[in-house]
Amino acid sequence: MSIVRAFAADFSVYAASRIIAATAWVATVWVLTSNLAPSQYAQFWQVFTLVTGTASLATSWLVTAQRRFYARFEKNNELHSYVETSVVSAKICLGLSLVVFVIFLGANWAYDLVVLDFTQWMGTAIAFVLCIIFLIYCGHLIAARKPRQYLLFSAGQSILLLAALYTALNFAGGNGVTWSVVVFAASYGIFLLVAGWHEHVAGTDLWSRVVLLWNERALGYSTEYLRFGLPLVLMNLAFLLSNLGTQIIVQNLHSASAAGIYAAYYAPIERIVGFVTAIAATALIPLLANHWEQGHQRQALRFLGLVILATTTATGAIAAIIVIAGDAFASNMVGTEYLSGVELIAPTAVSCFLFGIASIIADVLIIKRRTLLLALMFVVAVVIGLTTAVVIVPEQAALGGAYARVVSSLASVVLVGGAAVFVVWRDFSVNRRGRMGLGKS
Repeated sequence: MSIVRAFAADFSVYAASRIIAATAWVATVWVLTSNLAPSQYAQFWQVFTLVTGTASLATSWLVTAQRRFYARFEKNNELHSYVETSVVSAKICLGLSLVVFVIFLGANWAYDLVVLDFTQWMGTAIAFVLCIIFLIYCGHLIAARKPRQYLLFSAGQSILLLAALYTALNFAGGNGVTWSVVVFAASYGIFLLVAGWHEHVAGTDLWSRVVLLWNERALGYSTEYLRFGLPLVLMNLAFLLSNLGTQIIVQNLHSASAAGIYAAYYAPIERIVGFVTAIAATALIPLLANHWEQGHQRQALRFLGLVILATTTATGAIAAIIVIAGDAFASNMVGTEYLSGVELIAPTAVSCFLFGIASIIADVLIIKRRTLLLALMFVVAVVIGLTTAVVIVPEQAALGGAYARVVSSLASVVLVGGAAVFVVWRDFSVNRRGRMGLGKS
């Protein structure tokens, strides 16, 4: 199967998964905003961002390394080493993540960064652990190019969360934020039980190897994973700070209500505008890594260029449709208390479009294993955006947060795009000089 056909096959399944998950999330935002006041929604959104953002941050080095290096294990007929490496790496990931989470709890109690009661914090902690394990398993499915199984887990978890939230908020009564947090955690736990059953039926030994304490060979591979992936942790930390940090800036420099309105618009628009680039990034890295390991580097980079062009066009079209149909989008997307934020739609769509371009260009540096350079470019862009937010939010409230994200995303395109062009040009220039015998003796 050619790289184009393989990409098309994977893309179609991942597209179905993303569409289902995005549709479910749009409905979830409607359920939440219809049952929670803006200040309550801001509170739950902080939990959601903390759990999913921090878990994605914590697992980014591992799941990206799985996707980048799986082809090498497969080529060398060492898939057993891949499984053991994933298990050892997952234990390292979970252990370090829990330490950081405990540190954050201490900082939160000292400075009241996120206001939750004891029950809500316990639910948040459980959701955090389950989300990490869930993301690692989904990363394994992507690395092994099992898109149909990934469809089951990613889309299924979103649908289950929607159904459970609707039931809890409409029929359970009581504290809406607490019920939302509990349901959020349960949606991961149920699908991890499904994963265990699936692996047992398939006859694989993935779960049985979880009992391994340490494996010297696997630990060596895990060290390689860490060298490759740790810069991506820094990059995703920057993304988390950009998302959660912008909301906190709006809340502290203006109001909790404005922060809730900002979150209500940014969440669905980010998923709708970014779903094409998210699908492409999901399908691309395993395929490109496979061709790279087989020695077809030029073909891989040419195809990546075509994908960048196609995804940029599609993402721009989606963003334009959302801006043109802004009023209809708002009336069907959020509750009536949030309609005053309709002016956020245009800048939010633009910022998500620009960030989508930067994120797909970033695959060039991932395939080239230049993850440290990639991380530094995104960190600089985020610092620029947060600085802008601090300056303009006091006067422009939630709209200022949206404009700050535009500035940050534009900086990402310029910095990451420039770095990718420089790396590719330099490497090809060095190779050409080598073939001509012009290198240093």
